[in-house]
Amino acid sequence: MPSAYESTPVSQPDSYKVTVFTCPDRGSLVFRVISQHGNISDFQFDSRTQKMIRPVRIVREKDLFPKYFIDDERAQTHIMFAFNRVTNEHEQYVFCWETKQLEQIHQPEHFYRHEHTAMQFRMRFAYRNGETVDIVKASDGSVEKISSKNGKLRSGTVKTLVDYDDHDSYIRPLPKYKIRYCRHSEKNVIYARYKNGFRKFVFNEDTKQLEELKCDGCSEVTEDDLYPQYFTHSDSVNSSVILAWNTVTERIEQYIFNVILRRFEQVQVYDVVYNPEKKKHRIGGIMFAQKGYGGLEVATMICEEGTLKRGEFSEKHQMFVPIQETSVKTFLRVKNNKTTSEVSWKASDLDASDRDEYSSGFEDDDTIVDNYSTPADDDERLLEENYCAMEFAIEKLLF
Repeated sequence: MPSAYESTPVSQPDSYKVTVFTCPDRGSLVFRVISQHGNISDFQFDSRTQKMIRPVRIVREKDLFPKYFIDDERAQTHIMFAFNRVTNEHEQYVFCWETKQLEQIHQPEHFYRHEHTAMQFRMRFAYRNGETVDIVKASDGSVEKISSKNGKLRSGTVKTLVDYDDHDSYIRPLPKYKIRYCRHSEKNVIYARYKNGFRKFVFNEDTKQLEELKCDGCSEVTEDDLYPQYFTHSDSVNSSVILAWNTVTERIEQYIFNVILRRFEQVQVYDVVYNPEKKKHRIGGIMFAQKGYGGLEVATMICEEGTLKRGEFSEKHQMFVPIQETSVKTFLRVKNNKTTSEVSWKASDLDASDRDEYSSGFEDDDTIVDNYSTPADDDERLLEENYCAMEFAIEKLLF
């Protein structure tokens, strides 16, 4: 299925272009900002600080200058002390047979002694198949590896301490990303997934940094993020329920179309279970149609790209015509960093704004909140529906 995170350069009227690629040396995503003058700036998302930072420079074996080595009885291996010209520090390294590369370690009981520096350097590692690898000084004084089986080995990257200790506090799983164009700020926005939400970043042309964007108008999930598979009828909500793949959450989810508010809304009805064997609905077709306010016919469609779309019947063309994408009401924002499946909402625990946020728009929908509605609640819901109907009627008159 398509992923929202496999991004290509976004073509928009910015004075810069944002691309994302996987750095083979780091094994992580790098965001590249290219100005109209060709200047390049690279960034990575640091999930510890939740900021975009400049990538730490890659340390390669040619950046290491061996000084001497010791035998460590506990590790039962040689430990090399070498000068790292990237960090300007004397550091400890061992040889890994699996990758045939050097890895940084830190044994606090051993520390660098300048007086032990050797003019000649050769550190030999023997493998059980009889192969040996010698770490020697190259002509420029940097590391060179020579195998008894394959001769001179290619100089590779060094596995630094940040990668070596999986339990270190700064080792965090990298979030996933996507790039979108924000119509409100008119900029390309990078979404970095963090916990149960997203952090948004834009490139500041004055500071030349990727900075966090505060834009309430940027919806985290739109119709373009939903790839419908098929729909089925649910007796519990007396409505057609769409089973769709959400490229943001990367899950199959349930959605209904609220014909009053003219938007798709996420639900969780227990009489509908996703069946991966069921035949998928054809792309470019109409899934089902509904009667809206004033007899307007509204269709739930799958556009040619395979994403979910709303369509309105055009008297001029005598067919359903897709209308502009809009935000989708989802469960994505959940209080206390809990997922929707872990929370059982009670209407009595929510204020009016929260009820509006998590309601599907169906009066009998008890799958999201328990239905303890009061006359005041019904009046509020009726007021909202009347307001939307009035807004729709005015829109029709004007446009």
